[in-house]
Amino acid sequence: MRPIIKLSAILVTILLFNSATAAENIIGTWQGNLVVSPETELKIQFIISQGNDGSYTVVLNSPDQGAIKDIEANSVVYDSGNLKLDVAELSGAYEGVVTDGKLEGNWIQEGTSMPLTLIPYVKPTLSREDKERLLGPWRFELSQPGGTLKGTYRFEVAQNGEFVGFVDSRDMGVFGVPFSSIEFEKGILTVKVESRQAEFKGKMSSDEIVGEFKQGGQQTPVILKKGAFVYNLNLTEEDMEKLLGKWQGKLGPLTMIFSFEKTEKGEFVGFIDTPEQGVKGIPITEAAMNDGKLTIKEKLAGAEYSGQLSGDRLVGEWKQMGRSNPLTLTKE
Repeated sequence: MRPIIKLSAILVTILLFNSATAAENIIGTWQGNLVVSPETELKIQFIISQGNDGSYTVVLNSPDQGAIKDIEANSVVYDSGNLKLDVAELSGAYEGVVTDGKLEGNWIQEGTSMPLTLIPYVKPTLSREDKERLLGPWRFELSQPGGTLKGTYRFEVAQNGEFVGFVDSRDMGVFGVPFSSIEFEKGILTVKVESRQAEFKGKMSSDEIVGEFKQGGQQTPVILKKGAFVYNLNLTEEDMEKLLGKWQGKLGPLTMIFSFEKTEKGEFVGFIDTPEQGVKGIPITEAAMNDGKLTIKEKLAGAEYSGQLSGDRLVGEWKQMGRSNPLTLTKE
């Protein structure tokens, strides 16, 4: 009988190991699509964690539905691959089984049972091609009851190599508000600004991204167009002729490029690039020239440059956030 006892002990050990493995595998973020009607499909996330006492907690989110955010299940039971949870705040419940790396089950709400299969969530990564398509400024106009608000979404490569994005709007009084997430999949761009509880989602075609802006439960159609807004610089023909072209210099480790151009309509415009940061086409909002001294302002960034013109050189200072640094620019 001893061999049988030993075999039984081995089987028990295997069962315990499998149980522990299943418990470990369920911890993390799971995502799936819930079809609530023929026209509506919601992404649902379960964020599952385990306490020191072995008990489980589940937090529900929906990237598509702002009202479903950080909602904790009041009852969670997970045993031998079976998950059951109640979510009183949503008057709903879920029952599912872990099978082949998937959590297959049903979401039950108000007497209706809807299939909901979730898989481990992997944050989408942007390809090099996607980053190149998005890089730079995209302007938008947002219609509001009080009028139209203009702004810019800009995508850059940070010094650490991370692809990042920001919202700038002189009309809204904001600059450099960071995106909390950027997703670009199958031509669909989704950006979120959690600090403002805002989201934009749209489909790219050519040099436009057509979609909707969501904030505070309201949805507004928005079209992003490649390029920044253009500001006509109030300079004389004589002064502009001296400035037309590209001027380049170093601000510490950063390369600064000022470009002055004349549009087809005869407007004088200017832009600022900083290649190391992936910044391109930030508009110069104001410019003045007095006795050979150029003063320009970039109101969105709260920056100002003053430099004395001497031939093909501008010798001056860059001011931003209360700091002043020397910046000499040479015309290419």
